Amino acid sequence: TLLKKLNEITHLEIIKLIKKEINLAKNKTHNQEKVLIIDAALIYEAKIDRLMDKIIAVYIDEDEQIKRLIKRNNLSKEGALQRIKSQMPMKEKVKMADYVIDNSSSLDETKEQVEKIWKKLVSRIS
Repeated sequence: TLLKKLNEITHLEIIKLIKKEINLAKNKTHNQEKVLIIDAALIYEAKIDRLMDKIIAVYIDEDEQIKRLIKRNNLSKEGALQRIKSQMPMKEKVKMADYVIDNSSSLDETKEQVEKIWKKLVSRIS
């Protein structure tokens, strides 16, 4: 498919950019441990998971994911489904992640989960 071909082309460039950002962050921190967050939907598909110390998966059920994709990206239902199907299934990502945020509730509940994970991550490097 066209999306698959586009991903193949862009993954190499994305990986280069992520590696560059990681190196820049390391150089700026002068060997102090810091937290660098990389927001990437295709971490496993692009095989950049090995560059990460920890991975946080953001889970949402497929029906809600479709609704949000339609609204945010102005996609048709078919377009949203195609985008979802082009990615690794959410259940697999959740199994492989170090932390999971359930994003199917309210924004406040999601924020609470993020804050809890953030505190755990920061406490590991303090």
